[in-house]
Amino acid sequence: MDIITGLINGSAQSALQSDTSVVNSKDRTNSENTSSSGSRVSNTTNSALQISARGHSISLLMQGANEFLRQELGPSYLPLARGQALLDQAVSMVTANTEIDIDGQALRNTLQQEHNIRETIPRPNPSSDSGNVFDFLSGSDREALEAAYDYAVENNLDADDVELAAGLLASDRRRQAAIASGTIYLVHEPSENAGKFIPQSSANLPNTDISNPRQSLIDRVTSGDLFSKNPFLNQALFIEAAFRTLQLKN
Repeated sequence: MDIITGLINGSAQSALQSDTSVVNSKDRTNSENTSSSGSRVSNTTNSALQISARGHSISLLMQGANEFLRQELGPSYLPLARGQALLDQAVSMVTANTEIDIDGQALRNTLQQEHNIRETIPRPNPSSDSGNVFDFLSGSDREALEAAYDYAVENNLDADDVELAAGLLASDRRRQAAIASGTIYLVHEPSENAGKFIPQSSANLPNTDISNPRQSLIDRVTSGDLFSKNPFLNQALFIEAAFRTLQLKN
């Protein structure tokens, strides 16, 4: 409720203070104070109730805006412009449906922080062991993934393939950035898959042999099965990145 109160313009609260100051005026006679005591309580109570009702209305609108963003934002590998546009829509949902004067920028900042909607992507460091690998994706990479993601949602397809494609492409972009910067790094894998990329999400893919997820993924990539259901993934951009990241010959 503190956030909502901060978004409501002070005019409503000022009106309540004004009502109270009027009825407390010392210039009134005792008889006037006595006769108006009932209306004084009534005016103050009504104003408080109006503010409470307005606050409740804002609360409901905020819940709707939050639910809208949770459903529509999508994964972090999608274009930043998508999140910004949806953020503007969420703000409009609140401000356009209430007569209360709301600080739109304060509301925008609140929603942006709550849903972690970024305005810019920090320049990733290919030699770092931490960070978001999706930060290596270019703007055009993200637009291609957005088309694939929207197709998957519209056609009731599992979006895990889109996330896998995003991870393979982002890993390839990171490798390219490492080569360009002269960075050399080694990944220790104490298994027969030493030094080879194993997507964390591969165990969740259908028909995946969890005893050897890399080989299962290789089989699906080389057979052309992995991205076959989504035409926006079944293109050179993602297929070639998969071959390079998995160290396969195309």
